[in-house]
Amino acid sequence: MTRREQLQLDLEAVADAAAKARHAVDAGELVDLGSLEALVDRLAAVAPTLDGADAQSLRNAILLLIAELDELRELVRAEHEALRRELEGTGTRRSAAAAYGQLPNRRR
Repeated sequence: MTRREQLQLDLEAVADAAAKARHAVDAGELVDLGSLEALVDRLAAVAPTLDGADAQSLRNAILLLIAELDELRELVRAEHEALRRELEGTGTRRSAAAAYGQLPNRRR
């Protein structure tokens, strides 16, 4: 298998993993991006070894993949931020409840 063919397979594997990760995030599922990161690392290791013609022939596919990964990053970042806000609100409510519980007893 040529390096170009290997890179094409790696591009397809990364695109597939990114699509699955995006679907999982959209569905509100936990996502382990470790396997995607490993595929991207492999892709990054092979890409610089291509000659100019092979690199040029895959340029558009690589640029599209970069855009897909950027979109996934933003989606994960937004979900992370939403979760942070939710947890922050939970902490605030818990603190308020704890403080209320520490008030002196009132006469009824």
